[in-house]
Amino acid sequence: MTLNVCYLRRSPERNEHALVRLRKWWRMPQQQDTFFEQSLRAGCAVTTLAAPWLRRLPRRWLHRFDALVVNAKALGDWWDDQAYVHAMVDRFPGPKALFLGSAHPAHMPTEEIVDAFDLLLKREPYWDLERYPLRTENRDKIRPTLAGCPFGGPEEGPGCSEPEADKQHDVFFAGRVNEANDVREQAWSRIVASELNALGGLQPRPRAEADVPETLRGPRVKGTGYREAICRARINLALDGYGPVTARHLELWQAKAFMVSAPSLRDIWLHEMPVDGRDYVAFDDYDSLLDTLRAYLEDPEGRRRIAQTGGAYFARLYDPLRHGRNLARWLRGSIEDQGSQ
Repeated sequence: MTLNVCYLRRSPERNEHALVRLRKWWRMPQQQDTFFEQSLRAGCAVTTLAAPWLRRLPRRWLHRFDALVVNAKALGDWWDDQAYVHAMVDRFPGPKALFLGSAHPAHMPTEEIVDAFDLLLKREPYWDLERYPLRTENRDKIRPTLAGCPFGGPEEGPGCSEPEADKQHDVFFAGRVNEANDVREQAWSRIVASELNALGGLQPRPRAEADVPETLRGPRVKGTGYREAICRARINLALDGYGPVTARHLELWQAKAFMVSAPSLRDIWLHEMPVDGRDYVAFDDYDSLLDTLRAYLEDPEGRRRIAQTGGAYFARLYDPLRHGRNLARWLRGSIEDQGSQ
């Protein structure tokens, strides 16, 4: 039997400029919440509401739904207001899930807010749940989900893994630096100082031109040129952004391109786990980065094999129908738990 789910969608923040709101909603089908929302709709019958409407619905209407799923960004400026969160969701009679779409694996609400929910659907959480400062019963509520891939779902054909004759550059990476970490600066500085034929570079954050030394800068690569640059490179780097899993990881798997990732990917729990050395390669530390790159530059067949198995892995990972069944199963488990209490 299909679950009827009430989903509170992401809301614009208060006092946000109307043009900024429009840009966010215009880009939404290609980013962040896409995969989760596709999966939820694939596994359940979903009615989507803006957050304020939940408090206006008569209680008899709430009983029409089997479960409530709240996008954490639906809570806007009230995210840290536990009284507001409880007032919003406590009147819902069935199980409640909170979708945490933040790129930071460490981002987790306070214990008091977690208490209001039966499930935490966390985008790319830590594999080691003890890293979260929650009681055991609240850590047990965590289930993994995934960000949306800007390139979309899996594609047919060899993608960027072939042919080797089209590869023009040893390594490619282009992306902004961020305040969360210096992984991109550390890795790219070693690339620049090496003899490798590198394409790309770093760009500063908006309105922060001094963030990137001139020696590390590169042009912003967009659109079809970005996909072409991926395919022309023998090795593509996937380096931490705000979190260890970035759009770049998903894009490279989707494109069937050979990926060398920062080691932090090993710490993340995905609903379909990748295997280092089969679906991608991770360097161990900055001192070994160049050795890893040189070894695979000498092994085109190994690169091709890993690129293709990475594409097959992405097809399993980025499957809204399969993940939708997982979401429905987790929600049903919460319903059964409530019924047994």
